[in-house]
Amino acid sequence: MSDLLAGVRAICFDLDDTLFAYRPAHEAGLRAAHAVFHERHPEVDEAAFRELHTRARLAWAEALPGTAASHSRLLFFKRMAEACGPMDPRFVRAVHEAYWGAFCDALAPDPAVTALLETLAARCPLAAVTNQVLEAQLRKLERLDYGRFFGHVVTSEEAGADKPDPRIFRAALARLATPAERTLMVGDDPAGDVGGARACGMRAVHWIAHTAKEPARAEADLVVAGPRELASALGVPEPGGSDEEAAV
Repeated sequence: MSDLLAGVRAICFDLDDTLFAYRPAHEAGLRAAHAVFHERHPEVDEAAFRELHTRARLAWAEALPGTAASHSRLLFFKRMAEACGPMDPRFVRAVHEAYWGAFCDALAPDPAVTALLETLAARCPLAAVTNQVLEAQLRKLERLDYGRFFGHVVTSEEAGADKPDPRIFRAALARLATPAERTLMVGDDPAGDVGGARACGMRAVHWIAHTAKEPARAEADLVVAGPRELASALGVPEPGGSDEEAAV
């Protein structure tokens, strides 16, 4: 076991682009949402739909910076519908459900991640620490069947701020009842996951299986390609499959 990881008493995991690849599911969700949107607004082709989505996302990011609400697809689709005519609540909800239905249908548990989480959960408490509204993250955990491994799910919705704000990490530490220096954060975002955790006194692993971001080698205690490398670093049995396979 790495000296830097010795004595860990609890582990926090990010969700999106850490325990699963976000973009393929998001793309499936956008295609399904556009199909429903296009039925009411046939003038909105896929390119126009994506442009409306980008504008809505940026508008909410500016209006509600650093908050879970700024990630809400429901707010995105409501704004998009309003841009095309009178807003119909049933229509907005239909687009929203189409997105999340297709998003979750595109998810499949990674056997290596499942094995890693099962091993770690038997040895210490685990928490999912994630930006987003709770309802969306619970959908993902349920679909992936990873929720059973986490005693706590801490979202930026309940913490009041996105990572790297210290409030979300402090909320996780309070739930876990472990000191920061004995708690490990694993995530894909160098600033949000690694930088935020380190600023709170936690240890941090940069997980790069699903991200093109540069490894946070200066800030992170460790950079890993996926579940096998993390298992090896923590001194637990390595799950089947390769980290290269998990990164595809």
